[in-house]
Amino acid sequence: YSRSVGRPDFAMKLTGQQGSVRVGAFFATDPEAPDSTSDDFTMHAADPEDPELEHVYETRRVLTTVARAQVDISSKATLGAVVVERDWLGDGERVANNLGFGADGQAYLSKALNLESAWFGSVASDLNDQELSGYAGQTRVSWKTEDYRVFLYQQSVSDEFRSEAGFLTRHGFHRLMAKTDLYFNADHPWAREVSPGIWADYYLDENGQVVDEILAAN
Repeated sequence: YSRSVGRPDFAMKLTGQQGSVRVGAFFATDPEAPDSTSDDFTMHAADPEDPELEHVYETRRVLTTVARAQVDISSKATLGAVVVERDWLGDGERVANNLGFGADGQAYLSKALNLESAWFGSVASDLNDQELSGYAGQTRVSWKTEDYRVFLYQQSVSDEFRSEAGFLTRHGFHRLMAKTDLYFNADHPWAREVSPGIWADYYLDENGQVVDEILAAN
């Protein structure tokens, strides 16, 4: 999430490809990088007036590192891996850290069936020596023909998952969604394609209780 890097004084991006393998890396050091999550777990959790932490705030720097690799298994399948790390530095030492890592893939299992999935883990520690570890992931399955599409989506973010160099609007939920669209084609210039659809979207807490639900049509 690029806005989590505020005003870097040094940054570098590397990309490359060798055959079916693609790699990329990004590094940035930033004296003013904000905490990007919706809670106060990392730097903001500590009191900037604390005399023992004065040197941290005076020399605060943030190092953001992203590494990505992706390989084509075939013309219809891809696998990838990613590491995203954010280190808070004070007096040249690491005082807080957030590491995220995971794997993802996409495959066209047939002409109509497409599968995408990505799963991640995270480990984080803040200035108060608190530690969190969590997981997050999502899976999409779609079956599409010329006449209709069926789309299933699942997403999970544990309450202790953190991605300080990413962007998360909420933690501790599971999402389940199902959608169906129909396709009607015509030769009329004002309505060449009409695609009505219906869907159901549910958010559940970590105990499996429904907290939000949407039933809709378009």
